[in-house]
Amino acid sequence: MVKSKKVWPETPSVMRLKLNLLIDQLEQLPGELLQSCENSNFMVQIKWKGSRKIAGFLLKRSVRNCSSKQQIQASGVVCWNETFDHICKLRKADDTQSYKSWTINLEIQEFSCSNSRNTARILGRGTVDVVEFLNQENERSIRIPINCGNRGHAILTIKLHFVELNAIGSTQLTLSRVLSLGPLSHTRHTTNYQGKLSDCQLDSSASNKGAGFQKSNDKIKRSHSLLRLLSLRPKLSFKNFTRDCENSKLSDMPDNKQTEEIGSWEERRVVSRDGKFELITEIFFASIDQRDEKAAGGNACTVLAAVIADWLHKNPKNMPHRRQFDSLVHEGSSEWRKLCAVTDKNNEFSDQHFDLETVIEAKIRNLSVMTDMSYIGFFSSEDMIERFGFLEGAMTFDNVWNELLHADNAGEGRVYITGWNDHFFVLKVEKDAIYMIDTLGERLFEGCKQAYIMKFHEGSMICKRETEDGCQTEKIENDSEEQEKDYHCKGMGCCREYIKEFLAGLPLRELLEHDLQRGLVEKALHQRLQIEFHYTVPL
Repeated sequence: MVKSKKVWPETPSVMRLKLNLLIDQLEQLPGELLQSCENSNFMVQIKWKGSRKIAGFLLKRSVRNCSSKQQIQASGVVCWNETFDHICKLRKADDTQSYKSWTINLEIQEFSCSNSRNTARILGRGTVDVVEFLNQENERSIRIPINCGNRGHAILTIKLHFVELNAIGSTQLTLSRVLSLGPLSHTRHTTNYQGKLSDCQLDSSASNKGAGFQKSNDKIKRSHSLLRLLSLRPKLSFKNFTRDCENSKLSDMPDNKQTEEIGSWEERRVVSRDGKFELITEIFFASIDQRDEKAAGGNACTVLAAVIADWLHKNPKNMPHRRQFDSLVHEGSSEWRKLCAVTDKNNEFSDQHFDLETVIEAKIRNLSVMTDMSYIGFFSSEDMIERFGFLEGAMTFDNVWNELLHADNAGEGRVYITGWNDHFFVLKVEKDAIYMIDTLGERLFEGCKQAYIMKFHEGSMICKRETEDGCQTEKIENDSEEQEKDYHCKGMGCCREYIKEFLAGLPLRELLEHDLQRGLVEKALHQRLQIEFHYTVPL
């Protein structure tokens, strides 16, 4: 009898919320300001402050987001209509039933076109306390007065929507970073790269290194709430067994130094966010990812994808070992910081999350994209095509994938920089395997801080899982259970199904069920559905 392990929920004194903040518009601007700032650009900086820290503890920097820059319209209003996700913890005040305040600071910044240095001037500030709206409807429109100094006052309108993650039956996994307002290859993301990017939860069928994983014979407790894919908050519910795995690394390794330098492929089991599917395949880990302090490449995914693609072209018969993988993360992050310092497109990319065209033009590596061998498709269904006109006649993701696999050079090792939902990763397509390389660990599972490579080959498989509503534990008795599973897919095709069901599945369902009801703009909708495969070649 294999023992099972439960991951217990947090104590009732803590409430975890997924916040969805929509920055709507700035209105009632004073007449003097309308005249003097007619040609200025305005941006909202968001600081997720949270509760005050206790003196004596190390203070952690507040997480920030920035909206795009917008001008005053003819109506005298500055419109953004941009959304941001964040995961927060509310803690009860001592000996009371109320929660401590959890604040969001909003700062309106003005960028004057006459200022060649493009420095910002603070127009005004406002604050929202999330706790004040807990007992009201889940989506609340809030008007915040903004003090513009001696020029008067303005009103910033926002909408605050939240979901309690502790609630039974909710999905405790963020779906996606909130989208920017342009097509994927020319976008500015409007969400933060330091949040929880929880695509799935993993358990292990191997006994060697895997920090952040739970063994496959353990039970997994997961609560579900419909959130957004790719929000990137640090680990939420994996703290205890992540630490246990890290403490046991050395004892599990027969030759610690060699394993640290080279690394090894490990067979892992990946459970989808909705618990309906599980993937069994090989995964290889770096020691760090782009958000590690040593790399400092927060928004560097596009540059990192280019650096890795260049390495793959120079080493067509190999995949990087751990030391090389770590070095690529360092190099790409360093190149990104250099690009941030010298590029003339910082106005367009205020968060320094550059599109692929900008990175290629910067000649960070001797790399080019062949447009005639690249593909753009859309995640869609029949009912979506009827609702959204821009999908009519467009290639679906399935069609694109079939074209990609049956290309004229299908037997060669092809390297694609793939973009979806404002994030870039690398696909290397070979005759007998497909490799997915991602430098952002939390794309794989919540709390992961290691870049990774997934290998899809003849031994890969995706199985359907039978789970009851509200069931948050899983128990695997023995290996014979694998023979009883309902196989959904086997072989290299698991890569396609992983992208559809594990990465895009829940975000697209949430899009249809929730976001459209909240008035998601068509440009953001276009980006949510679009996926790109850029075929790269060395120069």
